[in-house]
Amino acid sequence: MEKSQAILVVHEALGSGKIHVDKASVNTNDVSYLKPNLYLFDISLNTNHVIKTIRGRIPFNKKENNPTDPPEWAFFVDWLPNANWEHPCSYVYVHKSGALTSIAETAPPTQHSAKHLQRLDSSPAHHQ
Repeated sequence: MEKSQAILVVHEALGSGKIHVDKASVNTNDVSYLKPNLYLFDISLNTNHVIKTIRGRIPFNKKENNPTDPPEWAFFVDWLPNANWEHPCSYVYVHKSGALTSIAETAPPTQHSAKHLQRLDSSPAHHQ
C-alpha cells in the first residue's frame, strides 16, 4: 500500500470513529479533541518493530498478529494536542490490506521514536 493510500485509510477511520481512544479520559468540551494532530512514523516496519513511549513499549510482532497481512505504516494520533502529557492518544498500524490495528494509549513516543514522526494535516480533504 502506498503512503498516500495509508493516510486516506487513517483519515477515514478518524472521521468514522474507528480509531481507539479512551473516551472516559477525554474532555469533549476541549475543542482540540475535534481536530487531533496526526503523525506518520516515517520508518520501515520490520518484523519486531517497537515504538517506545514514555511509559513503555507499543510492540507489534507481524508473525504473532497476522503474517499474511503485515502492517506497512504506523501513525500516532494526539487527541488533545494542547494538553500536557499524559492524555489520550492512539497508535495506529495500517496493514497491507488496508485493515487497521488501533491501540489506545496515554503516553507519547519517546524522543528517540518521535524523531521519525512526520506531522500530517488531520483533514482528509487535504490529501485527496
